[in-house]
Amino acid sequence: MCIEEAGRDVVFIVALILGLVVCVGVWVALFKLTFDDRDGFFECVMYCFKPDLWSWIQGDGLEDFWCTLKLNSWLAVGFAAGAGTFLGVVSLFG
Repeated sequence: MCIEEAGRDVVFIVALILGLVVCVGVWVALFKLTFDDRDGFFECVMYCFKPDLWSWIQGDGLEDFWCTLKLNSWLAVGFAAGAGTFLGVVSLFG
């Protein structure tokens, strides 16, 4: 293994760690704004695992839709921020 390959490995590991930190940081920053509290979060998780047809039969179809949208958007924004950080660090320094 030459020095250049070792440098690329270090950049990859640093970029991965920074991407994970940014991803989790965005999730923490947006948690209160998106869900208000833990109960709101777990309600959205519950609706994501409940079949949509069952929610519509119970009369919770729109609530299911919005909770699923909130949870998926929250996850996607965090993943996008982390992936953007990772790709930015790798492209600049790798």
